[in-house]
Amino acid sequence: MIKKFKKTMAFFLIASFFAGFATAASKTATIYSSLEEATSDASIKEVSVGKTVKSEFNSKKCIIVHDEKLDKDIPVILYKVKFEEGKTYSIVFKSNPNGVVGLNPEKKSVVIPEIFLFDENKNQIKNVNYVGEAKAPTNLEAVLYKVTTDWEIQTSGTYYLGVKPDLSEDVGFEFDYGGGNVLPFRTTTEGKFSFVVQNGPSKNTGAAIPKPANPKLKKAVAEIQKAQPAKGDTWYMDIEDEVESKYSASAFYASSIFLMLDERLNLSSVMNDEQKVQFTRALVKDLPALEKDTDVRAIVVGDRFAEQGELRNLIILISKVQLKKGVIPGVDFGYLFQTNAMLTTNKTTGETNAISTGFMINSSIDYNFIAVPFENGMLVTSGNLNLGKESYNAEMSLIDKGNLIDTFVKDEVIENDAEIEAIYKEIISSKENEPVTKLVLAPLNYGLYLAKEGKVAEAEKLWKGIDVSKLPSETDKDKNSIESLKTIFDRDIPDLLTILKNY
Repeated sequence: MIKKFKKTMAFFLIASFFAGFATAASKTATIYSSLEEATSDASIKEVSVGKTVKSEFNSKKCIIVHDEKLDKDIPVILYKVKFEEGKTYSIVFKSNPNGVVGLNPEKKSVVIPEIFLFDENKNQIKNVNYVGEAKAPTNLEAVLYKVTTDWEIQTSGTYYLGVKPDLSEDVGFEFDYGGGNVLPFRTTTEGKFSFVVQNGPSKNTGAAIPKPANPKLKKAVAEIQKAQPAKGDTWYMDIEDEVESKYSASAFYASSIFLMLDERLNLSSVMNDEQKVQFTRALVKDLPALEKDTDVRAIVVGDRFAEQGELRNLIILISKVQLKKGVIPGVDFGYLFQTNAMLTTNKTTGETNAISTGFMINSSIDYNFIAVPFENGMLVTSGNLNLGKESYNAEMSLIDKGNLIDTFVKDEVIENDAEIEAIYKEIISSKENEPVTKLVLAPLNYGLYLAKEGKVAEAEKLWKGIDVSKLPSETDKDKNSIESLKTIFDRDIPDLLTILKNY
């Protein structure tokens, strides 16, 4: 029986975490006549200032209020929050699009909010600058719909924050992807959103304003839209040009980034070997290394999505972002890689497919990740950061020791590399009957270590000596595992060697 093992060439997405609370669910069938009346509902949760809340309009979970104007029962969200006298608070609301992965425009919708504040006596507090009209996002923005409101608090106490869908418009708005491709979004009563209550006034007018873009990025958008590289070819431009300080990943880490992207976006389907090297250089070579957080490079790959219609090109936007100080010794910034590719999974086959979102880069729905730069060309993706979490233990199973080699090769701790050879020899000399680990996993990962050390010829020789067909296969589950291994040797290893030798 083949034990479950980690696909060693795979890299992992960075997850977006929210300090969230559950949707304010109501277990009663009560339909309130107004938001003011609904503030008496026992299910209302309290939120804290400064905490991001991820929630959802859902008629089965939310408090229901009857809207006389529309003559409809509408799901609403209510929260309690404590405010202090003499302060101004702002609330930033961001909604996520629904049904974007569908090809039918009629199924695409977005929640547009109306936001209200009541005091303990159910008196509505007038906001300073709220404007509840919809405004379409601009190209390459991180959020689809955003609204900010400010309230000046006169009396300390508990307040009720109410949010309900704005259904004053039946159609919603249209988003222009470019090239005459227009995507309509309907307004809806149900959908996901997040918001945060902030201490202090907002810095904008309160209208539905997308995240301010780097002015240089705005100028680059036209160039990105005009770029039409041939199928599989790469076009790129540095948004921040004439920068003296540059950062380049080593050949090993560059190839690792390519393999991760290839696994998610299937770049091998449109690229030959020369194009793979060309793309990898554009991806991680001579990246502007600036003091400020800003967009630094835009990349376009020709016709990656040609089979899906007019939204043909893959776009990758690379930005420098600040990391929390003190978490990673000596490093406080990373590179954020955002794409215009939305990942979908076939529930029947389990296969992952990438769908284009055109000229919109939306980090809440599109594939993105962060990689942290270190000296000596180490560019470690967030999923491979060790941060002291994993170390050698003699009591580990053989397969865990094989996977530990992979961890040590790809993490940021250079000292760990000194243990790899001893772990490899221990596995190979073991008398345990673990054919997957001894014949494939350990040699595969040790080859990665050799490649990282610049011993590419030795790694290639070791990999060529691995024969996956010799593995015992007793069940269909075993066969699937072996097929996964074959993919590594038939596709990933050749691509890795191509980039290592030509980068």
